Amino acid sequence: MTAGGTVILRHTKGGIDFNRNWAAYKAGFSGAGGSGDLWYGLQNLALDTYVNAGTNTYTLQVDLTAFDGQEYDARYANFKVASETYGYQLITSGFLGGSAGNALLSITDTAAKNMRFSTLDDDNDKDVHGHCAVRHEGGWWFNACSDSCLTCPMTPEGQPTA
Repeated sequence: MTAGGTVILRHTKGGIDFNRNWAAYKAGFSGAGGSGDLWYGLQNLALDTYVNAGTNTYTLQVDLTAFDGQEYDARYANFKVASETYGYQLITSGFLGGSAGNALLSITDTAAKNMRFSTLDDDNDKDVHGHCAVRHEGGWWFNACSDSCLTCPMTPEGQPTA
């Protein structure tokens, strides 16, 4: 927990490799060596926000630091991750604002909203030309790839490496 919330992802430059299989993303993982990188786990997210949430609602707060040190944020309302039966589908009722913009929901054919999670060994995206998690080297709620993938390796320009 930090500042009233749970850190579900920390991904730093030069940290751990997020190009992992379904089992790893389901269980969660963290890195050795002090990078602080971590993935909370899809099962934990589903239990906290969907299965055991009751009437609780959650806001997803995304805090980003660019290579130049500039900080950005984005907030999403009614954040939930459905159970594994539903492919750990990303659910949110909308963008609340922030300086990072709305990369999760902004463009219909790449929006992550209502998408199932994809990993290198479990393709749940809608890209008819390939497998987004393999192409972008990280698990995510890909559509027909994505405008955002916070587990993927990034260049200083902020673009996926693939």
